[in-house]
Amino acid sequence: SAPFTGSYAITANGRGTVSLDTGTAMGIVTFAVYMISASRANFVSLDFVPAFLGTAEAQTLGSFSNTNLSGDYVFSAAGFSATGFFYNVGRFTANGSGGTSAGVTDENNDGVATENLAFTGTYSLAANGRGVATFTSTRGSSEFSFYMVSPSRAFFVEQGAYAVAAGDVDAQQGGPFSTASLAGDSAYRARVPTARSSASSTPR
Repeated sequence: SAPFTGSYAITANGRGTVSLDTGTAMGIVTFAVYMISASRANFVSLDFVPAFLGTAEAQTLGSFSNTNLSGDYVFSAAGFSATGFFYNVGRFTANGSGGTSAGVTDENNDGVATENLAFTGTYSLAANGRGVATFTSTRGSSEFSFYMVSPSRAFFVEQGAYAVAAGDVDAQQGGPFSTASLAGDSAYRARVPTARSSASSTPR
């Protein structure tokens, strides 16, 4: 939870620049930003090594609490572990009062797959939308920080010793599901880190 200040300017075609003073050894970092809408933008770092790409989305609430994380959610993340590239997807149910249940995840840790791993968890959400969570499985506990965009969407970063990874959380809609739920035409994308030195962050 590192505070920062900054400035920005946006031109008529939606391109802009953002400068953030981190107040750390990183100093001032600069980004090019492209507005998708008044509530969403894509950005790329211009002077930060390693370079990174990201998305910014406007928060929909002026204040958050644990009650705003409630219901079923799906998540995905990409990053690195001590052995190599790390990816995982999964789902959980949040109870709106700081607890999660019915969690299950699948991961690929540098070619070693773990399937259908069950977990439970706890979380705490501050008024500014920043939260912390702990997920516990038979393998141990993992720590996360997350930032709510809305009650149906969040960004998160894993901060434990097992892996350093970042990803998205989205509310699960349309359940319960069956094989018939996946029908018709679909589009997809895949993310592949290109170097062990890559990094992810999730600021607010």
